[in-house]
Parts: sequence; C-alpha cells; structure tokens
Amino acid sequence: MADRPRFSEKASFVTGDLGNQLLKLMPIGMRTEMSAIRHSVVAFNDSEWETMKERYRYSPERYSNTFLFSFKGREEDPREYHFAVGDHAAQFGSQVKLQGEDKYEYKYWAGLLISQLLSLFPDGHSHVVMALAHPTRSVGQRDIMGLSTIGRHYVTLPSGKEVKFTVREMVPWDEPVGGLVRWSESLQATYNSLDLDEGSQVMVLDIGGGITSFTHVFVDRDKKKKKIVFNPVYEETTSPSFDLGIQSVMDRLRAELLKNVPQFAGMKRIPNSMLESGIRNGVIKVSNEPVNVSAQVKLAQTQLLDSISGMYANYMQSGRPYNAIICTGGGMYSMFETLKNQILAHKFVYSATGDELSNIHFANLQGGDEIFRQWIQREKTGDGA
Repeated sequence: MADRPRFSEKASFVTGDLGNQLLKLMPIGMRTEMSAIRHSVVAFNDSEWETMKERYRYSPERYSNTFLFSFKGREEDPREYHFAVGDHAAQFGSQVKLQGEDKYEYKYWAGLLISQLLSLFPDGHSHVVMALAHPTRSVGQRDIMGLSTIGRHYVTLPSGKEVKFTVREMVPWDEPVGGLVRWSESLQATYNSLDLDEGSQVMVLDIGGGITSFTHVFVDRDKKKKKIVFNPVYEETTSPSFDLGIQSVMDRLRAELLKNVPQFAGMKRIPNSMLESGIRNGVIKVSNEPVNVSAQVKLAQTQLLDSISGMYANYMQSGRPYNAIICTGGGMYSMFETLKNQILAHKFVYSATGDELSNIHFANLQGGDEIFRQWIQREKTGDGA
C-alpha cells in the first residue's frame, strides 16, 4: 500500500506577516502576488452589524482593500464578532487596534486572519496551511497564535453569503530571521567579502510599525546539505526590543507638519507615503512644490534614534561581536541611511533587500516564505534535517 501523501492535493500554502502597521500575505513562492493592506480594524456590535448588512448588502465583497464580515467564535465562546479590516476600515467607525502580543487573542487575531484569507479565497477553502510571522520576543506566543489560527473559521459577509475556512496547520517563523534569509539571497550576500561560516554571528535590526528589535543570530552549517543555518537567540537580554517603531515617527512628523509648516495647514490627511519620503529625503512635495521638512523630521526621529543608539551600545556592544549587521522591516525604507551613517558604526551594514530599498517592506515576508518552502520540502521528503 502506497504511503499517504504528507499534504492533500487540495492544500493551499500561504505565507503571512500580520504586522502592527501592515497585513501582508503571499501564496507560497508567488512574489509577484504579494499583497498588503493597512492594519486598521473596526469592531461592530450586533445592532451596528445589522446596519452594515443592510447598507452593503449589494456592495462588492471587497471594498477598496477593506473587508466587512462576521465570524463565529470557538466552542468556548460561541458569540459572533463583526469586523471591518483594511485600508478604509476607519470610515466605518472607531478603530480598535491591538499591537504586540495583545493581538494574538482569538477574536482579534481571527479577524486579521480572516481578512487575509478572504483576499485569496473569497469562496472559502477547506485545506489551508499557513506560515505566520512573529517578532523574536514573541516566541512564547507561538502556541496562542496556533490556537487562534488552526481550525475552522465560519464567516458571513454583508450579502448573507457564508464561507468557511479550515486552516489545517500553522508554521511560525521569526520576522527578523526572515529578513536575514531574504538578504542571503541578494547579490550583496553572494559577491561581497563577508564570509559567513559556522560560528559567525549576525545582528538583525528590524524596525517595524510598532516594535523595533535587535536579534542575535548564530550561523551554523548543515554539513549534510552544505547549507547555512540561522539560529536566533530567544533571550531578551541578548535579543532585546522596545515598543516603538516607524509609525511613531510618522505620527510625530504629521503633527509637526500640521502645526508648524504653513504648506500643510488645513490638510485633512497626509499619506504615509508622503511622510516616508520626508523622513528619507528631508523634502515633501506639496502641489508639486518641494517643501523642506528636515527640521521636523529631526524632531520626529529623535526618540526612536535615541532608543536604538542606547540599546545598540548597551546590549549589542556597539556591534563588535558581529560579523555583519542586517537591517530589515518597513521602517528601514526611510531610516536605513540615517542608521548606517550615524549609529551603526560597522564595516558590514546591509539592508535585507540589498541596494533596492523600495521592496524592504516585504523583505521579512519573502524570507519567511523561503523558510516555509524549505519546511514543506522537508515534510514531503520526511527529512527532518
């Protein structure tokens, strides 16, 4: 009798990074199909949901990268929860936003998860295998992530359409290590003078939406397959982090611009893309006219830069033990050059995406996807090495 395949022919494999700023997703190996929506959530009570159902009964199920849906709780909590998640969720009511380890509790995490599953499988799916990211410090939350992810999710859309998702397995992966794996694919990693081998140490600095983390990674060698293996250290004193990220810089910059720069007075909204450009270049174009915002950027960056500088010196020994420093996370799009030139005094400082910073928002996701791909290959072949 032939051995039963490890995975069903119906299985779909999905890599996700449900971050504090963006919710990112990709079908495994499909880098041209990566998606990202804002981590913006509105929760409705039963009465508000009835109003939403009436108002949007005949609307598209996916409205401008925003998803409206209701879902049933688990057996121990059989209530129904009603959410709007995505780019324009805030227009439906007051936002509820849990960050860090708080977001892993079932009703909130399931809401984030379902929005992403709906984007890929609008009619539901009976066999999904997912790889989901977590910050290094949240390794202890893997079990909670798994409990909130694995199982059946019963969903109802405003039209009354019912769909069901069954997540059969979840593979957790470390966000900064995902960034390191992404860097290891780059031309910089292949053609520079840095020779990583068994015993080497790498520091990964990850600036996310709400968390900045330093991860200490030991390099090992899989002698059987002649491959590099990255082993992160899960100790707060060795791989420290703090609750501050690029969103705090953008929020402070937005406030400074609206208050102190005449060209921004009266603006109802300053998009994050404009703020990122200002942080990176010191200039923002308003009505096609460049406005120098370098003074406001300096003020907005101060707290984050001071925190990174202090932790780098006090916990990471100013980079001395490390063969290289790899910078990743969406915040690096606007902060990488400042950090490299002002704080990270080291011979080898690289961004996770090499010279192309425009894709760094997806660096961790792409590396996590490669981690997932290798896990699937090992599971299919029965090779646990």
